[in-house]
Amino acid sequence: MAQRLNTYVVLRENPSVLPVTFGPKDDLPEWALKQVAGKKHLFADADPVGEVTLPAPATAKPVSGVVPGQGPLTEPAATEQGKPQQVADEDDDEDDGEPPRKNASRPEWAEWAKAHGVPVTDQMGRDDIVKACEEAGFLD
Repeated sequence: MAQRLNTYVVLRENPSVLPVTFGPKDDLPEWALKQVAGKKHLFADADPVGEVTLPAPATAKPVSGVVPGQGPLTEPAATEQGKPQQVADEDDDEDDGEPPRKNASRPEWAEWAKAHGVPVTDQMGRDDIVKACEEAGFLD
């Protein structure tokens, strides 16, 4: 009984002909069998996959620090009334400038709001972010 492939392979009988694709349902000609001889991983009776590593459990502590391209992984400071407040950043000597235009994109507003300590969630749209900035007192 001939062995059956468990995957697709592309083989070439010789350099002067086009390559040919063979799959699990195809019978291999003699020239192709010679090329795949001894390559057990290509056939259905290959060894099973070894041990699988699972992701970290949900109880694992979150990573802290700085993610490349992102700010620190901390919550913005809040006043006793629960409203966000702007916290001075020692690394940031430059002014963040004017807020984006009202019709600016959601990512622009989210970045500006986060830079000013206004909490932004993934569920918030652009208008929600603008409203949160107004409620925090950063916009007129």
